[in-house]
Amino acid sequence: MPTAVEVRDLKAWYGKTEALHGINIAMDANHATALIGPSGCGKSTFIRCLNRMHETNPIARAEGEVKVGEQDIYAMPAVEVRRKVGMVFQKANPFPSMSIYDNVGAGLKLNGTSDRKTLDEAVERSLQQAALWDEVKDVLKKKSGASLSKEEIRRQPFRRPATTPVYRPGAGGEPGSASHGRTVLRPRSHFHGQNRGPDF
Repeated sequence: MPTAVEVRDLKAWYGKTEALHGINIAMDANHATALIGPSGCGKSTFIRCLNRMHETNPIARAEGEVKVGEQDIYAMPAVEVRRKVGMVFQKANPFPSMSIYDNVGAGLKLNGTSDRKTLDEAVERSLQQAALWDEVKDVLKKKSGASLSKEEIRRQPFRRPATTPVYRPGAGGEPGSASHGRTVLRPRSHFHGQNRGPDF
């Protein structure tokens, strides 16, 4: 079984506080991997290290080796890492100053796609797959605010990350989640082509 993500001796800090203490794990390709543990045990910090979001905090740092496929993510530009490892957050994060159309097409535009027909088809296809097209097709150019709960999920396949987008189930709505949180890593194929978000 090929390995999608391999982590060796990963440590992470917030200032002087060490949050991760030498994590070692290998995650198989084409499988979902669940990280289960109490609130504050480091699940989110670990996930943030996988696409180098951890280092966006000015007092945070990490060391160790994280390989996505055969590539060491700390030996390549962070932007390139995030093209390979996507992130879907606990809550939807549409950009409130952008239209629904621009939110959904943001990944393609950021990666250089400017052809209007390509964008139109991709936006419609993605919203169809999220079962949102009929709801929003007449207001695509209006600002999205925070009303589309599935929009961030649908934005992920546009970037076509080569390995593993990250889906972090909402802690607030799960019974007992305050003490037993759960984070799930899923291959991109689990998102693409479905009419709703993943089941857990």
